[in-house]
Amino acid sequence: FSDALLVDGPGGYVLSARAEEVRPVLRGILAGVREMVEANAFDPATATGRIRLLMPDLQAAVLAPHLLARLGREAPSLDLDIVAPGTDAVEALEQGIADAMVALVDEAPAGIRRRGLYDEKLVTLMRAEHPALARKLTLERFLALEHIVVSVTGVG
Repeated sequence: FSDALLVDGPGGYVLSARAEEVRPVLRGILAGVREMVEANAFDPATATGRIRLLMPDLQAAVLAPHLLARLGREAPSLDLDIVAPGTDAVEALEQGIADAMVALVDEAPAGIRRRGLYDEKLVTLMRAEHPALARKLTLERFLALEHIVVSVTGVG
């Protein structure tokens, strides 16, 4: 494409003869692109169907009431299924069996978008007479202790 589309004019740049020539074609192409994008725009107020959300019980107990209230207001014709994720949760997303997942994930596989929802603090529970409580529990002492990991997926 060696023809200049803009050339110097009396008040600045103006369209060249070549630009004027291709202008109607470009308008048609841009109108087609605009129509394609707008046709696929998501409008929650008119959306229908079912959304399958994978979410552990604790997060469901905290988030579901707010999520359902908002969906009822903004997307009243959408149905929501909340399902506890299994060991194949990521595969369910990749295969389109589930639409989204709320989970603790360090990295998302290619093709899966990841977004933080909130920060969570973890706590340590010990029996009141545990010997480790005789002194301040430093990170070094904590790491030297035996631990139990509770995991929904079986991987800790």
